[in-house]
Amino acid sequence: LHYIEQVLPALGELEVKQATVDDLVTAGVEVRGTDDAAAAVVKGDARMAEVLRRAVRSHVTTPAEPVVVVRGSRRWRVPAYEIEEMVEELLARDMRYGSAHEALPQRIAHAVLVRMEEAGEAPDDRVQNTVARNPAVKAAVKT
Repeated sequence: LHYIEQVLPALGELEVKQATVDDLVTAGVEVRGTDDAAAAVVKGDARMAEVLRRAVRSHVTTPAEPVVVVRGSRRWRVPAYEIEEMVEELLARDMRYGSAHEALPQRIAHAVLVRMEEAGEAPDDRVQNTVARNPAVKAAVKT
């Protein structure tokens, strides 16, 4: 947790609250509900993973507007249809939601880097990581 605490601000995540399970128990977090036996059986069934996977995927949306990344005096545009293709490709690979959610900003950043290279620039991995953390990219991924 200490490492994560140090890394999150660099990723632009400034208001994250962290706690271990032990922290929650010792903090006196009140348990306000329990499941009856039938509900516990359903929730513990392996088939519930598929139900949850479908539920999560049903809420995945793609931006309706292009992503425009401003770097210096240049503006780099990735059209919405291209981002939609990226999302569809990640979903088709059947990646876990969290992994796909982390991969999408890098995919968008890569598309920006390709445009930069086509314009004669020579960006490196640091530029890609910076673009992946760009507010426009982060906003597109949150939709």
